[in-house]
Amino acid sequence: MLASKGVKVYYAPLEDNVFGKTYFAKDTAEVYKGDNLLDFINGETERIEVEPGTVLINFDAVVERPIGVYRNTMIHEAIHWFFHSNYFELQQLLDDDLKCAVCYYGESYYPNSEIAWMEWQARSIAPRVLMPKKTAIIKWNEILESIKEKDETNELTKFQIYEKALDKFSKFFGVTLTSARIRLQELGITEIEGVKNYVDGAYVKPFFYKKGALKRNQSFVIASDQLARL
Repeated sequence: MLASKGVKVYYAPLEDNVFGKTYFAKDTAEVYKGDNLLDFINGETERIEVEPGTVLINFDAVVERPIGVYRNTMIHEAIHWFFHSNYFELQQLLDDDLKCAVCYYGESYYPNSEIAWMEWQARSIAPRVLMPKKTAIIKWNEILESIKEKDETNELTKFQIYEKALDKFSKFFGVTLTSARIRLQELGITEIEGVKNYVDGAYVKPFFYKKGALKRNQSFVIASDQLARL
């Protein structure tokens, strides 16, 4: 999709907390040499001139994680290029140093609220591109019914059924478990909120609550560092 629109993609040794960058103005950047995985692993880099419409992917951060992280990052950067180009082009008149959108992992370090808003927009749209509403609902129901039908002796608990379904769903769409769970919640599958949660690196025992008992965003699974900030 990016190639068809003339967007060039390079792997680069970006900062540890950065997944990708999208350039809206000419600049120079350090990228890995070569065209295949072995070249990038060898770690040889070169400094090149980049044009508007260039995307850098943090090879070390993205490739070490599940394939869903790579796919999400690519779509995320595409959203910046297709929807936010005008903003950055205009900003160049005020600040010549603002040449690219920098996409951080986890925390946000954005110079102003407008860029923070665009980052939130890209994060929100990417899962919708990867898991379109109609297709996602159909596939989720198919997977859930298939697991229940195969469990003829009712050996699986509700927790196990939903965990298996979430695994299959995320693999089908090539996304992370977290992204799949959040998307399903958006589509009204609220039962999935308590399934396959990891906090501070530890697996959280699955939980359910009666459907309709809580409104959206009235229940949270929060890591200790997030809780401390709150």
